[in-house]
Amino acid sequence: FLSRDHTERMLNGMGAELDVKVNDDYSCEITIYPLKEKLKPLKFEVPNDPSSAFFFAVAAAITDSIAIIKNITLNPTRIESYKILEKMGADIEYIQKENIYEPIGDIIVKGNKLKAIKVSEKIPWLIDEIPALAMAMAVAEGKSVVRNAKELRVKESDRIKAVVENLKKCGIEANELDDGFEIIGSSPKKALIESYGDHRIAMSFAILGLLCGMEIKEAESIYASFPNFFKLSEKIADFEVYDAN
Repeated sequence: FLSRDHTERMLNGMGAELDVKVNDDYSCEITIYPLKEKLKPLKFEVPNDPSSAFFFAVAAAITDSIAIIKNITLNPTRIESYKILEKMGADIEYIQKENIYEPIGDIIVKGNKLKAIKVSEKIPWLIDEIPALAMAMAVAEGKSVVRNAKELRVKESDRIKAVVENLKKCGIEANELDDGFEIIGSSPKKALIESYGDHRIAMSFAILGLLCGMEIKEAESIYASFPNFFKLSEKIADFEVYDAN
């Protein structure tokens, strides 16, 4: 199935010969040819992670603010969540600065009135960002639907269940589906969020809390994957870690 293509890009940059064919059903075929000479060494600066940065893209989108995300990969297999947010109405600009092994540049996100969307394709390109994307859906006009995302049930938590249960606590109408969820956007309310020790659930609802305030159990789980999340978030609002114990 279609997946992120960092390995293929790196191998191409090192002189390997390979072809990648993506079919209409998003299945993928990779053909690798015998080497004609040794692979060349890499000199590669790792760009910033669009998945972690996406929380701040959502923050800008739902608060009518501007976020400038610097030196990030613009690889299409890594920024699908930004494309979805753009389709929902956010004003997003991509500024490419180099493209040796990966396209790298800046992303500028400007908040705007968001509208609902249905997401069912290219799920492997945005699976980790779906909880954060759900926060944008929670305030968008209309009913948003996510399908073909059953993998969310076997992440650090059952993220389908966690998103739906916690949105309901915030006064947002949401329904579980076997492979996703439905969310009807409205105005969220402050609630005590059960993160289940899942860093992405905690960070997603922290961002939603920019609109209404939020208390989050086991928010310290964030430190493992994004140690400076709260320090960066303080540029937007005051954050306090809530220890359920």
